[in-house]
Amino acid sequence: MDLLYIFLAFVVAEINSEFGRDEDDEVVSYRGYQIWRLNFQQCVIPDEVVDKINEMRDVLGKNDEFIDFLLSPSDTKEWNQYLYSYNITYEITTYDVEEKIEQERFIMSDIRRKDDRDPDIIGRLNFTSFPRLHDLEEYYARLKRQNPWAVKIITAGLTNRNTSITCIILSDRRINAPAILIDGGMHGREWTSVFSVLYFLESIAWNFTSQPEFIRNKMWFIIPILNPDGYEYSMTKDRLWSKNRRRFSGRCDGVDINRNFDVSWCDFKASIFICSNVYCGPLEFSERESSTIRDLFKYQIFSAYVTVHSYGSRVMYPYPSQELSTHQRVTDGMAAVMRGVVGQYFRATAERSGKEYGAGTSVDWMYFVNSVAHSYVIETRGGDYFVQGDEMEVSGLEVAAALRFMAQAMG
Repeated sequence: MDLLYIFLAFVVAEINSEFGRDEDDEVVSYRGYQIWRLNFQQCVIPDEVVDKINEMRDVLGKNDEFIDFLLSPSDTKEWNQYLYSYNITYEITTYDVEEKIEQERFIMSDIRRKDDRDPDIIGRLNFTSFPRLHDLEEYYARLKRQNPWAVKIITAGLTNRNTSITCIILSDRRINAPAILIDGGMHGREWTSVFSVLYFLESIAWNFTSQPEFIRNKMWFIIPILNPDGYEYSMTKDRLWSKNRRRFSGRCDGVDINRNFDVSWCDFKASIFICSNVYCGPLEFSERESSTIRDLFKYQIFSAYVTVHSYGSRVMYPYPSQELSTHQRVTDGMAAVMRGVVGQYFRATAERSGKEYGAGTSVDWMYFVNSVAHSYVIETRGGDYFVQGDEMEVSGLEVAAALRFMAQAMG
């Protein structure tokens, strides 16, 4: 990356950065927007087509099997002709995104109305609805009150809007216990990743001293929402918002936290353009969310790291792996126990397989810079971001099963 560009980008970003008020933003409507899927297994898709999608469209999901992207009503005709010129077939997985958002919003509001009438629900998690930030503050407080010996709640960092990035530490206080760091909610719209990490937290925190030895002999650092501003913004203003909420002058805001780590920064499939959903930021670790992860290493050595994302139904390890047999054994096992919950297919694979390649990602920084041997990515179930009802708890069960397997494999 050109040093002059980095310097100018940093200066411009600092001059233009401002707090602003998310409350003043209008609610984004996706009426008539569609989600299209290209399947790499069904037809040959040239790299220039994939590159154009990465540059011009909002990519919602991507792996070596498919790529999902968002199209506005005014773009569908043009893209139909463009793909036809390459003889590429596509599937429309969602015909009206706003309909799905409205359905999701109705279900959540109905559940919340029922919860508001039940005083015993305060400080508890409802496993049929996604929590708001203020719900989690009450939950963490209750968790600490009822488990003061095993639970410690810390503010691991603050966003540039001074929102707390909360980390829950679970331990039976044994000396030199290997530490495991887990995060979710790195991208605002990935609500299922947040819920799944919270589900695992719930499954071990309330009765930590009764857990199996392979759970109790670890020190668990759990950050359910690394990007709280983006998560809350996706709840209130833009359901498909992904980046953090750092303000820049002009019409575009935010940095992709998972492109902001100091490893192959702003290279390959990251972007230097602020409006891109994979904008890498003005500098490595320019964002307080990524810096929070970095700063934890000043105080704690970690033996394992898992970042939970949605969606894709995969468990991934870094590439190229220096511990390939270990990584394949552990991720194969994690995928197998996730499949065992209800039969949903999960696949173990290298992070950079096929058509995807990331730069500045947290898992690569953990593995290649900090030598955290057990560094993994879990992508939750589902074909889009709109997971509801019983499927939410199933996703939590699957992620919890994978994390337990990893802990047991570590000994």
